Amino acid sequence: MDFNAPNILPPPHPVIECGKCEELPGIVPCDCGEYFCEQCHRKHLIRNKTHRRKPDQRFYTFWSRVTDVISGNGDNESSLFKEDETAKWFGLDTKARPAGSRVSVIVDTQRLAELAESSVYRYSNSPQRQFPSITSFIGFTGAGKSALVRSLIYHSATDEELGVSDVPVPSATSGAGSLRSTSGEVNLYAEPSSFGTTSPIFFADCEGIMASEPIASQHQKDWTKSGQKYRIQIPMDRRTVVKKIYPRFLYIVSDVVCYVTRDNKSWADTAVRLLEWSSIGAATTANQKTLPALIIILNAPIVENEDWMSDDTNAATRDFFHVIERELEANDDFRSLALKYGTSSVLEIFKRSYSSIYVHYIPLQGKGRLGGVDLFHRQTKRLLDRIRADTGRVQGDRARSLTRFDTKQLLDVIDLAFKHVATGTDEPFDFGQGSLLKEVPESLASLFGEYIRHCFKSSINLGLSTCVSTLGSTILANALAAKDERTILTPVVVFNAEIREACQNAMDSYRDENVTCAFIDRESGFRCASTKSNHERGHRSQDGTFIRNGGYAEEKGSLTTAQFISSIEGHISALMHQFSDKGSSKRKIWRQLCTNEHRKNIEKLRSIGVYPKPGRAEASDPFSSTTTCYGCIFRQSEYLLPCGHTICEICAKANSAAGDRMKYTHEYTLESCVICGTSTGPGWPFAIKIRPPLSGLRILSLDGGGVRGIIQLTLLERLESRIGLRLPIGYFFDLIVGTSTGGVVALSLGAQGDSVENFIEEFKNICKKGFSGRLENTNRVSSFIQWWRLYTLYFTQNYEEALENYFPKENSKVFGLRKHCRVAITTTISGPDWSRGPDAKVISNYNRGGAGKYLSSDLSLSDAARCTSAARPYFDPKKHAKQICYDGGLKVSNPVHLAMAESKSIWGGRSNYDMILSVGPGFASQMQPDLASYRLLERGSLFNLFPSFLGQMNGEEEWMRFRASSTERINERSSRLNVFLTDKFEPSFDDIGKMEKMEADAKDFTAFENELNKSPFSPIDGQSELQVLDTLADRLRATLFFLEVKSIDKSDGFLVVVKAVIRCRLGPGDAGFAELLPMVYFFRVNGEKIMIDTSSEGYINVDVELSHESLDEAIRVDVNFGNSHWVAISGCPITIKEIMEHWDPVAAQDGAEIGEASTSDGNAMGSPAPPFTSGPGAAPRMESYVNDYLEGLAEASTYEDSVSGTDIHTLRTDDGSEFSFDVYSHA
Repeated sequence: MDFNAPNILPPPHPVIECGKCEELPGIVPCDCGEYFCEQCHRKHLIRNKTHRRKPDQRFYTFWSRVTDVISGNGDNESSLFKEDETAKWFGLDTKARPAGSRVSVIVDTQRLAELAESSVYRYSNSPQRQFPSITSFIGFTGAGKSALVRSLIYHSATDEELGVSDVPVPSATSGAGSLRSTSGEVNLYAEPSSFGTTSPIFFADCEGIMASEPIASQHQKDWTKSGQKYRIQIPMDRRTVVKKIYPRFLYIVSDVVCYVTRDNKSWADTAVRLLEWSSIGAATTANQKTLPALIIILNAPIVENEDWMSDDTNAATRDFFHVIERELEANDDFRSLALKYGTSSVLEIFKRSYSSIYVHYIPLQGKGRLGGVDLFHRQTKRLLDRIRADTGRVQGDRARSLTRFDTKQLLDVIDLAFKHVATGTDEPFDFGQGSLLKEVPESLASLFGEYIRHCFKSSINLGLSTCVSTLGSTILANALAAKDERTILTPVVVFNAEIREACQNAMDSYRDENVTCAFIDRESGFRCASTKSNHERGHRSQDGTFIRNGGYAEEKGSLTTAQFISSIEGHISALMHQFSDKGSSKRKIWRQLCTNEHRKNIEKLRSIGVYPKPGRAEASDPFSSTTTCYGCIFRQSEYLLPCGHTICEICAKANSAAGDRMKYTHEYTLESCVICGTSTGPGWPFAIKIRPPLSGLRILSLDGGGVRGIIQLTLLERLESRIGLRLPIGYFFDLIVGTSTGGVVALSLGAQGDSVENFIEEFKNICKKGFSGRLENTNRVSSFIQWWRLYTLYFTQNYEEALENYFPKENSKVFGLRKHCRVAITTTISGPDWSRGPDAKVISNYNRGGAGKYLSSDLSLSDAARCTSAARPYFDPKKHAKQICYDGGLKVSNPVHLAMAESKSIWGGRSNYDMILSVGPGFASQMQPDLASYRLLERGSLFNLFPSFLGQMNGEEEWMRFRASSTERINERSSRLNVFLTDKFEPSFDDIGKMEKMEADAKDFTAFENELNKSPFSPIDGQSELQVLDTLADRLRATLFFLEVKSIDKSDGFLVVVKAVIRCRLGPGDAGFAELLPMVYFFRVNGEKIMIDTSSEGYINVDVELSHESLDEAIRVDVNFGNSHWVAISGCPITIKEIMEHWDPVAAQDGAEIGEASTSDGNAMGSPAPPFTSGPGAAPRMESYVNDYLEGLAEASTYEDSVSGTDIHTLRTDDGSEFSFDVYSHA
């Protein structure tokens, strides 16, 4: 009903004469019961001061709904409170122990999370990221808080009917119930007009401060059974909790505080009680950059004042504080507060805790001249407008101070706040903790800021020098990592405007948030503990006590941002001069020098306690849970080292030991942790394959399908065996993306590195155990949604145990690359209305998550498997990262589009693709009709809706859409493996009885989608006579070979000549290498065959020359495995333009000087590199090594020759050879 609609009711009588003149119609009803004409009514009011015009019927209707009174003994009392129980947000639960003691906990239900989630799905265009705002209503029992909240909601809900749990239960107006709290604990309600918008407002209706046992507690017993529990660590009774813990928490999380009072005797007493409540919250909150707004609501006091309802909206505020100021002299409590805060202004005292103070008047309905329901309607509407305005202003302030929290961040802050207040400590809640919960660092300033906080954690003086030198070396290293050697590096270019600004912002932020005020009070000796960003409330001590007024005081001689920037600039300039003085300008030498310098700086950071010492990272170690790579501070981490720390790919490469395996196979080996220096223990040295720059991407996309995953695995097992190298299938893919059951497979084959041959039996065991146990009888369920949310068909615990038996929880976190293969799985975040579509989220091993589409990946592999395969109604959803996770297939049945998007996000949009392989779970002529337990479901809405969910498991339509939206070059690289089943209907998600037949069908099926090979960029040249699986195996085997560029010659002006080598990801000693060599018949470059000697056991190193006048024509580099067709190696066919875009000439220098692998006769297949001290080229190799020593790139042992007296230096080379020289002779 629209309570603001005009009155359209007819008058109670057709024609009524004026009760005074009896001539004109009586059109004006008076509250005395008589009807007058307009003129006579004006005269009547002059003579009868208390009379007024009778309100329209719509106002009475509004009042009736607001006050829908519970008498205290009505039949509906219990049912109303029972329904209202779902509105419970948090509260106190106390249990008696056998020994007589009592344990109390604060229970945080899912109310806020559920309301916030519902807001996202309120409208089809509701923003996915929202910033909830809380308005708290506090006051003594009987002040009318619940009725006010009801009135505000009814004002806002103009076009919809509200359920019982959408508005508070009103209090009783008579009997014993009128003296007791109505709503127990703290309930939460949505303000309808903002629901579904960017900033939804939620009303927190707090239990009365006197904390009598609430009426609701007699009827509400279930709310404590679920939710997060926080044990109160010091003994407190109910009244103390409500008086001390509730205020602290609500003050922390509220944007607006509404203090409701009926106090008719002394406004000064009201103000004192309010300040006491506020001081509990404000004095125990630190780094609160934005203060809440305060609205004091004079709710139905006996005193009346028409001016307080006039257009002068500040009239009540002025009068309120005017009266209080007069009572100041006579009130001891006020005098002590005035002395404490150093001001005689009561308003100024309030401003220590609130950003604005406003007094609002609600007249006493039914009493006096202003007690009409129309005036109540008007004043409550004005109150709602004020709350909306204050909310908007405070949210704007929060946005400017970077403390405007979205839903997830707010839930995290609330979790921290509950943990803090439950301790009972008097220490302030540090809002800075909440600031750290903002999104993972995305900007350079955020990365630098996180680093600076670590460096200065103990003291600025201790960490300054090393902080500056480390920043200097990493900034220079970042500039040296650029591919373009033509850029002349000067200090201005290295420390460019973008990096300078990032350092400035990081240091400004650190100073504002961490450097405390230098003010010391001469009288008390207290030092101000407030930071610059938290100094709005004057000088305050460490425990939050107010000292006196005054602005932030800078410490004399303290480090300024300008000095910090100047120090970094000076260090960079000094480093560049130092490197230049070594007599070389080669970028390769500078890179090594800078890496060495950076290592020394990190060692210094360890020595002063900034970086961790060697050893296994503890759970509390911030360096093991950060998104920042602390090896370079420029990038986000990806690789998980054996000690538990994480680094980025650039740092993994820069800090790896040089050697043949790195040069020829792109296997990088870290001898120790870049962060902590650990070099011993399990997992060390740490070796990782890194994708060569010119190689193509290999993508595997896995559909979901429950037990039908056996089809997927059987196809992959056939492919794995046809490759013929005894390597797990995951070795041949750079990215595996799976959804639902496909997600479980992705975690096994990609993250865990298992072979299909091994996992296929494990998968059968998981299905048999998971889909066993009792089935739930759902005949009594009235709706599909209710059934969906409440019932499961199998014991979820059985499924969890099956997953945990395969994925061990110890040391098996998802995040952190341990192998080269990146893995992403999908999950579905629940929404209240499935018809509008829930949200798909990603959990990956290469992104720690916590923002955007990525959920946190700090969870075990088994928990991640549950998140992606929590298919309702078979199993319960999985709670993770404060989200309820359902089966990923609900939103993404075939993740091929997601896989492509992720590959571009990781490697950029210009990468070439070797293969995009999508594998399905089988399909039939008709989709599955039911569950194996379909007989239990009644006909009706549930029966009709369920097939629409089951039908999402067929990914063929999504594959067709992918084909239609892709380019010819992508389509030629894309393949789909799926099995057309012989049965009429597709098997059910849980039909374990058909697994054996599905496996047999998948083993025999051969009618796969035909390969498309038409363009010059096709991966196949010639007509393949093999079956599809054999051709795919050839293609994957060919991706082991890649092209590495040595030089590009454009001097001709027309012809571009590229000198390169063909290398292999496998080398001597690697599994599969011995099997690979005899499979290789020829290489071919643009039609010219190159024979190789496969009898040698050395690294594959085939010299080739590519030339072309066109930058955009395809250049083929193929391999032949003895078949009629040729297969392109990884990244090929390729254009000259693409080669130049991806080539790093400095990296080519690095690789060229590690050691030559070509044989002396120029054969393509090289033997191991000859020793430095013998064979062809020994002299120049020794010369190069000596030069490295002279330039500080190598170390040597030194002794004095007894005959000549000169210093003799002995160098040990990479291959173990030694030779000696003296500097004088060498010169």
